[in-house]
Amino acid sequence: MKEKKGLDVTGAQGGVLFRVKALPNSQRTEAAGLYGGAVKIRVNAAPEKGKANREIESFLSGLLGLKKREVEVIKGLSSRDKTVKASGISETGLIKILTEAAADENG
Repeated sequence: MKEKKGLDVTGAQGGVLFRVKALPNSQRTEAAGLYGGAVKIRVNAAPEKGKANREIESFLSGLLGLKKREVEVIKGLSSRDKTVKASGISETGLIKILTEAAADENG
């Protein structure tokens, strides 16, 4: 697992895996920093019936410049701690975009 600036990223068949710490019921959806190897995401959706997961997938696909079908929450569907798979992006590219988005929120 590569770790750069506190973000854990793993190459996977056809994509890249990374961890997300979801903060549901927020006023808006945005990157909120890094926490324990995961990117924190404030989510403007309730954690019910998959709404927050769909919002995370939509937000990340836009942030990463990917199609919605290329970003999927694959673990932690009913937890704040999630594993996300992104297809069509390199580990280096993903790390760069997510750490910059997290730094913008922190700084």
